[in-house]
Amino acid sequence: MRYLILLAFSIILVFSVNSCSTNDDDDLGLDTSPNTFVANLEGEAWNAVKKEAVLSNNYLTIYAEANNKTLVCLQIKLFNNEPVGKTYVMTNTSTHFASYDFSSRLDSLVYWTKNNPDPYGQSGDLELTKLDEGNKLVSGTFKFRAFNNHNSSDYQYFSQGAFTDIRIVDSLSIDVWGQNEN
Repeated sequence: MRYLILLAFSIILVFSVNSCSTNDDDDLGLDTSPNTFVANLEGEAWNAVKKEAVLSNNYLTIYAEANNKTLVCLQIKLFNNEPVGKTYVMTNTSTHFASYDFSSRLDSLVYWTKNNPDPYGQSGDLELTKLDEGNKLVSGTFKFRAFNNHNSSDYQYFSQGAFTDIRIVDSLSIDVWGQNEN
């Protein structure tokens, strides 16, 4: 009888501990209202204050900058027919990638999905949920693990990423790696 009580207590304890565990996908209550770009970065909310997208030669590139001048860039090559509702997988060899830059300058610390130490490993994915070329708006979700450009064992993990009704522009106003003066 003692054995059964101890076994039952152990099972309850295991389930209690597992249900209280935290991970980087816990809900942070991220805002996904129109004209937002948000993500969970290593357990902290990452919110863009500037965000724009460029659509050129079947490539969609989305730029987002936070108050602290960190920059996220997502790029995918659109599937020719029906690009919405598709998942674009980021690997070392794919044309789809993501990057995270600490200071919006090329000489800064940059993390890339293409720096994955596993040459065939998946670094992330992006699902396009809306591409409205008439109104020039794009929406989607993403997650990715980007690796340090100098040390591939160092990485940053973005989860619960969402961008909603980001404006597609002809010319960027965001200072991408020191290229714009605005």
